[in-house]
Amino acid sequence: MTSTRTIRDHKYEKLLVQNFHARWFLYDWGGWPRPTGVRQALLDHYKELRIIPGAIDEDRSPTIEQSGPVSVLVPKK
Repeated sequence: MTSTRTIRDHKYEKLLVQNFHARWFLYDWGGWPRPTGVRQALLDHYKELRIIPGAIDEDRSPTIEQSGPVSVLVPKK
């Protein structure tokens, strides 16, 4: 799993993140008692270039095998 430090240090030139804006985002699952901080670190240190539409509505089902939209993120300068 990606740590918030890796995100802060801009270790990646580009990230493809599935269901980034959904309640069921894999790294900050909506049913957990508190967030991991991964989503917020991505918002703070990366900008979203575009969203590639998914095959289904990401809020319809919380199963991982479903294909929701993919956000393309690049480091903020």
